[in-house]
Parts: sequence; C-alpha cells; structure tokens
Amino acid sequence: MNIFEDSINLLKGAAFSNIQVEDSFIFLESPAIFSEYIVPLTFLDKFDTAYADDIFNIELEKEKNISYYIRQTLVDDYYEYLKGLKLSQDYIDSYMVLTPVDLLDFDDKNTSLIEVTEENFDAFKATALEIFASWSNEEDYVDYFSNLSKTNTETRMFKDYILEYNGAIVSIASVILDKDLNIAYIHNAGTVEEFRRNGYFNIINSFIINKSLQQGVSRIYSITEKDGESYNAYKNLGFKEQDSYYSFS
Repeated sequence: MNIFEDSINLLKGAAFSNIQVEDSFIFLESPAIFSEYIVPLTFLDKFDTAYADDIFNIELEKEKNISYYIRQTLVDDYYEYLKGLKLSQDYIDSYMVLTPVDLLDFDDKNTSLIEVTEENFDAFKATALEIFASWSNEEDYVDYFSNLSKTNTETRMFKDYILEYNGAIVSIASVILDKDLNIAYIHNAGTVEEFRRNGYFNIINSFIINKSLQQGVSRIYSITEKDGESYNAYKNLGFKEQDSYYSFS
C-alpha cells in the first residue's frame, strides 16, 4: 500500500467515520469537525462524475465541509473539470514519511517530554489554542482526540504530548499509533510563538519518533502544507515527501 492508503486505514474510525470505495473514487466521510473528501482513483475519462457530484452536493446540503482531493499525478487532468464546478484550490497536503532503523540521537536541551493526562489536559489544550489560534476548529479537534485516547488498546493508541523547558510548555504534539498497521501519524504539532526557532519542534518530534520505534512501529508520517515551515522541519529530520494531494472546494 502507498502512504495515502495506509493513512486512511489508520484514520478510519477517527478522522473518517466511513470509507466508501467505488470503482473510480473513494468517499471519505467524516464527523462534523473534520473535512470530507472525494478522492479520484482514475483519470477523468474513467471517473464517475455523476455519482461523485451527487455525493458532493448531498454533503453540501448537510453543511459538511467537503472537497475534491486530487493526487498530484492526476491534478492537471482534473483542473478544468473542477474549475467548471466553480471549485478552487485550497491547499496542498504533503505526506512526509520517515522509516528510521535506529533511535534518533538528539540534543534535548534539558527538555522533558510529558504525556498528557486528565491532570495536565487543560494546560495542553490552552497551549494548542494559542499555537493554532487561526484554526477555527482547534478546540473541537483537541477534545475529539482526547476522547479517543480513552479507547486506547495495546496495539492502537491516541496520545498527546507536552514538551517542557525550565517548567514552561514550549511545544506540543499528538500521535496516532497502530502496531498492527506498523504506522504512526504525528499531528497537531507546534511550538509556542515566543519559543520558536530554538529547535523544540525537532525535539518533540524526535521524542515521538523514538517512542514509536520503542513500540515496534517503524513507519512514521505527518501531513504538512507543501513547502511550509513544518514541511521543511520534517525534511530536516529526515522525512521524505512520498506523495501530495491537492484540495479543491
């Protein structure tokens, strides 16, 4: 499987409430706080435009946030079609993947990685809302994955982390880890503005990479905005862009 297929299998039951696979596309249905996606699997001449458009319009009527999500190898073929639907490009997701063999050796600068529990959840949430102040659904996002952590098993885990330096929270990150799928997804990772450009983003990600390896998971990925700050930070950690998808809505 490629990284996108692995990703939707990992996120089934979390970010995606249902995965509907058709001959020419996949419909990724989601809870209200997440976006939904129609993902073409073929070039346009074999794409079931009528059925896909029906789904798209039905979800719009439900006031769901739905997009066409086009793999980079198909985007040129679909551009005029999507333009005809009066859809425009929103963003480009880069799927950054790392397959480390050994634990990372890094300078932790006297930092501490702390797992989020009921006792420190409010501090984690307040920090997330500060870091991602421009994300309108961040509070719901944090609460949603915190609730999922109550369903953790030995093989499938949802965890949130805080990175502290001298008693202050400097960075946060979350991870979804599945031992059976041999994959971990780092998400909602960021650094408090006043502590940026001090290497803390790399440190918290390095901690999580090592924890994933210690759990027996050797494939780790994150989804970033193409060529954004996180994209370059993950590249510096050794992640490689394995695929990218263009969102149109």
